[in-house]
Amino acid sequence: MKSQAGPSEGLVEAVALLEALTKASGLTSWIAGLESGLQGADGAKVGAAIERDGVGPETLDAALLIKRVSGQINVLVHAIGILNALPHILDPGERVERLSLGAGNTGRPYDLETDKRVAEFKFTAWRGGPESIRQNQLFKDFFYLVSRPTTQAPLSVRRRQGQADALLRARSGAKQRPQQGCGDRGALP
Repeated sequence: MKSQAGPSEGLVEAVALLEALTKASGLTSWIAGLESGLQGADGAKVGAAIERDGVGPETLDAALLIKRVSGQINVLVHAIGILNALPHILDPGERVERLSLGAGNTGRPYDLETDKRVAEFKFTAWRGGPESIRQNQLFKDFFYLVSRPTTQAPLSVRRRQGQADALLRARSGAKQRPQQGCGDRGALP
């Protein structure tokens, strides 16, 4: 794994190497075993543990490769998700004016601007429990979509309308969705 031909060259081998390392007991147990087993160890004992567990420089290279490639996964999910959604959400004759496929702040106000609508996309698996950061981001996106001064309507794509409506009501302190100043653009599908 010393030299890489491309950014993901050797990825399969790297995953296999790290999987074999933690397969028997799991990552947490393996780390806990090393921590307790190396208390009071000298350099020779640490070296023997590295050799025994196979965590030398090649293993570090494998972990760094996976870290580098996986650091780009959010961008890939965002771009591929939007591209796959577009054929299903664009009306006949509707045209893309601006598109922001990169995840995160790209300097563009919306992920999608068409000649008719604007849209933001989120691709996430809701886990339940406390998710206030995700909820705050979702609320911010909805707010900007419905309060944008434009003739374009906001496009809201989501699977669980009831949850999003409840979130909007909770964040706004209202019993109904905020529509003041938005006209019918404030209506969520």
